[in-house]
Amino acid sequence: MSHLKVAYLREHAFNSRWWGAPVGIVDSPDFFTLTKEERAQQLEAWAWVEFQTDLDRIPDARCMAEDGFHPVDTQLRFRIPLTKVPQSAACAGMEVHDAETSPSYFESRRAKSFGNERFVSLPGATQEIVDRRYALWSDQVIRDFPRTCLALTLNDEVQGWFLARPLSESRIELTLAMTAQESSIDGYALYHQAMLTYARSGWHLGEAGFSATNTAVHNIYAALGARFLTPKICFRRTARRAAIVSPHPGRDGGQRTG
Repeated sequence: MSHLKVAYLREHAFNSRWWGAPVGIVDSPDFFTLTKEERAQQLEAWAWVEFQTDLDRIPDARCMAEDGFHPVDTQLRFRIPLTKVPQSAACAGMEVHDAETSPSYFESRRAKSFGNERFVSLPGATQEIVDRRYALWSDQVIRDFPRTCLALTLNDEVQGWFLARPLSESRIELTLAMTAQESSIDGYALYHQAMLTYARSGWHLGEAGFSATNTAVHNIYAALGARFLTPKICFRRTARRAAIVSPHPGRDGGQRTG
């Protein structure tokens, strides 16, 4: 069977919608076993392409360099036993509302910007455009998984949001955390309360990943008992043409966890 019939490279539909042009993602390091001509043929259709792989599975560096791929981020992956997260005085007085029963807490979200995201390095990208990506993503997660999307309040003022996606009956992906612009609590309390809430709801194991540049989130999850796994390295290739940026309007973004 021809290599070209194998789906090594496909469209990243969400990033295409955000960016306003076709964006690709390489699904397997076997893509780099294709000939240079075959790789070029598959890459030419995309404004940019990303590839993530475990630190110990990085393909041939020469092939990646020939294709214009360069490292843009290291993702620290982790698992956290939610039932072992202890109670904390930092969460005193906080209340939790999910998007299924209390959707009003998720309307007109004003969240702090995402300051540790690799997408800022895209040609033509700005912080506003990157924040728009996470506003669109949060909309999608809240729409698809309202029961596991939380708004955390103190004195009935929203302090932030924590969005998650079920993976199985006991495992949950800790997808996205956003701190409200007017928040009066620190990030640790937001994360801690969310972990306690997921544990009370019957989830046993949380998992996700975040950029190695996000020291604050690293420290929070370490303090909560996370176990860190093999990092993933993210590479990107950008087409040699003028940048195309997203035409989609959106709200401000927030702080990503995974």
